[in-house]
Amino acid sequence: MVALAAVEVLDGSRPLAQLARWLTPEVYDALARRAALTAPAGRVLDAAASTRDLATDQGSAPAGVARRPFVRRVRVHRVDDATLEATVVVAHADRVRAVALRLTRSTGRWRAAALVVG
Repeated sequence: MVALAAVEVLDGSRPLAQLARWLTPEVYDALARRAALTAPAGRVLDAAASTRDLATDQGSAPAGVARRPFVRRVRVHRVDDATLEATVVVAHADRVRAVALRLTRSTGRWRAAALVVG
């Protein structure tokens, strides 16, 4: 899910490059700018970052166990045949975040044309 992956990018636990296929170039660039401000240094565009680093990055998690974000709730509204809008509530560690996104379909595939992470 794009919303969950975006939260992981902002946390620094997922490389931004993994989302390129599902984001428009404008949304990708905006997420890259925000992730550069919030993610741990060197983790945003580093495709080599992997889950092996998660256990050491998650402070209060038990040794060897990563506390990954999870989806609490999803609401979807169909605007038209080629547009969906969704809100997603994501819980991560001791924080709950709201994610709003607009998905548009063109050339047979869905991409996020708007993405806001609260």
